[in-house]
Amino acid sequence: YSAPATYYYSHIAYLNKNYETAQKGFLKLSKDANFGPLVPYYIAQIYYAQGRYDDVIAYAPGLLDSANVKRAPEIAHLLGDAYYKKNKYKEALPYFEKYLKSVPKMTREDNYQIAYAYYKSKDYVKAIEGFKKAIKGDDSLSQMAHYHLGDCFINTNNKQFARSSLQAASKLNFDADIKEDALFNYAKLAYELSYNPYQEAISAFQNYIDLYPNSTRLDEAYKYLVNVYLTTKNYKDALTSIEKIKQKSQDMQFAYQKIAYYRAVELFNDKSLESSITNFDKALVYPKDKTLNALSNYWKGEAYYRLNKFTEAIGSYKAFLFEPGAALQPVFKTVNYNLGYAYFKLNDYPNAISWFRKYVGIPSEQGDTKKLNDAYTRIGDAYFVSKDYSNAVDYYNQASKIKSLNNDYVLYQKANALGVLTKFGEKIDNLQTLISDYPNSPYIDDARYDLANAYLAQNQNDKALAMFSKVVDEYPNSSYVKKALLKMALTYYNQDQNKIALETYKRIITNYPKSSEAHEALSGMRTIYVETANVAEFEDYLKNQSINISASTLDSALYEAAELRYVKGDCDNASNDFAAYLAKYPNGFFKLNASFYKAECDFKKGLFTAALPGYIYVSEQTKNNFTEKALLKSGFIQYKQEKYLDALNAYTKLEELAEVPANIMEARIGEMRCNYKAKRNDAAITAAKKLMVMEKASNEIIHESHLTIAKSALALGNDTLAMAEFTVTSNLTKSEMGAEAKYNIAALQYKKGDYKSSEKTIDEIIKQVPSYDYWIAKSFILWADNYVALKDNFQAKATLQSIIENSDNAELIKEAQQKLDAINKSEAAAENALKPDLIEIPFDTTRLENLKLFEEQIKKQ
Repeated sequence: YSAPATYYYSHIAYLNKNYETAQKGFLKLSKDANFGPLVPYYIAQIYYAQGRYDDVIAYAPGLLDSANVKRAPEIAHLLGDAYYKKNKYKEALPYFEKYLKSVPKMTREDNYQIAYAYYKSKDYVKAIEGFKKAIKGDDSLSQMAHYHLGDCFINTNNKQFARSSLQAASKLNFDADIKEDALFNYAKLAYELSYNPYQEAISAFQNYIDLYPNSTRLDEAYKYLVNVYLTTKNYKDALTSIEKIKQKSQDMQFAYQKIAYYRAVELFNDKSLESSITNFDKALVYPKDKTLNALSNYWKGEAYYRLNKFTEAIGSYKAFLFEPGAALQPVFKTVNYNLGYAYFKLNDYPNAISWFRKYVGIPSEQGDTKKLNDAYTRIGDAYFVSKDYSNAVDYYNQASKIKSLNNDYVLYQKANALGVLTKFGEKIDNLQTLISDYPNSPYIDDARYDLANAYLAQNQNDKALAMFSKVVDEYPNSSYVKKALLKMALTYYNQDQNKIALETYKRIITNYPKSSEAHEALSGMRTIYVETANVAEFEDYLKNQSINISASTLDSALYEAAELRYVKGDCDNASNDFAAYLAKYPNGFFKLNASFYKAECDFKKGLFTAALPGYIYVSEQTKNNFTEKALLKSGFIQYKQEKYLDALNAYTKLEELAEVPANIMEARIGEMRCNYKAKRNDAAITAAKKLMVMEKASNEIIHESHLTIAKSALALGNDTLAMAEFTVTSNLTKSEMGAEAKYNIAALQYKKGDYKSSEKTIDEIIKQVPSYDYWIAKSFILWADNYVALKDNFQAKATLQSIIENSDNAELIKEAQQKLDAINKSEAAAENALKPDLIEIPFDTTRLENLKLFEEQIKKQ
């Protein structure tokens, strides 16, 4: 029994991993007839278990030829694994393949090992099959298989599948290094494939940055993120990302300037002017591109100008002019014009004249006649204010040569200058031309009033009285009416027509009791009664009118003290003084002025609710010097308070009464917005159309008008008009209004069942306006609706899930979740519909009895 005992003893040592003892025992049996053939297999296994792979490789191949069918696969696997452990993958493969052919089923680990050998040998097609078989569930082996599978797909140019494999590897947490590398490369592939219009790449790179803030590839991740945002024109997020890159290369500095500039332009177009200035400054941090250097300064100037920061605007405009890239820009000439206006706004008329003259001195370009006319007009205005009336007349004449819609204003101003130069004949001629050629001019009542004064200056009193009467009779809402009556009364007095003069004075006091003209009328009446020795009648009149001379004197003193503080800019004390005046003299002579000035002080301090009653009181009185401003401010406040119909009334009245063209513009803007907010859609469309045809309507207002018409038409069910106006808006502007318009185009296409066109439009939105997160998210939700309509629920659910996971807008997340729930519910209902209903079969006792009889017969046979 020596040989069997030695075998069993050695086998037990082998099982207990006492390999040296086992090996010695087996070697003693190498020549034994019964056990000798088994020894080599044990020796090979012991070499493998001891990690002596070179010995395995040297010893085991000879065994394959003599091995039986059962042992051969085991030896082949042993040899393959030994080569594998030595990183000799090509040498391992023949043995792995032999093993593969001989076993009915391989383990996941075996599949992974053979796949990895193929992978390292660059036989990616065979590696793919093996790695796929190694994937099952969420474990470390699946993570590694997904990871290498991704690389195999990359090497076989199947990046879509590679993306999915790397994404799967990045979501498993067993190997931190593999997870990190998989996430980075998955993000790169999503970027290269423009997957889900770059949203996946953005999310993946951002996730990488959040998870690995100390990674050596952090700057590279930011660079990719910047490129994604640049490609999609998402300048807002691009700027956030590029600012986090610590060491910016030359290329990144160029990119930074470009991104900052275009982000600033977006903000400017959206009227976020302060923010746009901040970003134009950022565009000048790395002044790499001379064109962007120049344009950044130009648009900064524009933003400052619109913020009424004219000194800062001047600085930016001048910085533009001195940039090397400025002279080639189309706006180069215009900047001289803008500088003229900025100085004009600062009342720096010598500099305003200088820059406007530079503008008109540059050879005209086609289509700039409006600006040229305006520049000549403003030069005339600047000379006029500077009391250089001769030069003012000369430049008004230059303006008149260029036909423009503001020629009535030019004629009016020139007439005023001629009047100061005592050229009354020429003044009269100009005013008469204005009246005859521009009967609908907002300056027509001014012209008639001044014409009457010109007649007075030439002692043509009858013509003067006739013209004053026209002002009173034909323009009852004009602020000149009470002034004209005062002049008429004085003229009658000078002509010794005291009775008519007194009647006219009394008319002023009756119709405009709280005006300064009423105060002057009272003084004029007193003079006439004193001169005619009829003071008693004057006292009776005062008594009947409840007018107390001494009280009015005190009234004046208290008001004048408050007004003096207001003029000095001491609004805090002035506001209190005006309040005290109104409390003491609720029907005082200066109630109108005090109410307005107090409202102005409250408005400046942002106390809109406190200011509103004063503005309303002023606007309800007969037309006065403050009517337009009061209506404008009351409309603004009530709109802000969402009292849209009240604001609409103010704006409508302002449009009727306004003499200043800018106020007419503001009135129509207010009417359009109020009508839309109040859901008066037909009226909103009418108001928008009136606004668009105004000569000085800005591009932004024109864009808003088209968008308002479109949205109002949509609300009215007029899809044809809505589509036309949304299209116009989207073609005119890339601002947020353009994004909103384009979204509605896609929505209308979806509504019509034109799903492919809707998807194409949504794709354009995502590529063109990515900084407008709300409209991007809305577009993705609409895209999901299109997928559902096209019976692609898988993509619809993926799109909605993306919104739920990535959006910051609670409203849109809720909408996406509701739509996702609806899809899941419909799918569940469809699945249940495919299952047959269970039918309950009644129990048949007759059949049961027959069955028993049949069984008994079988038994008998």
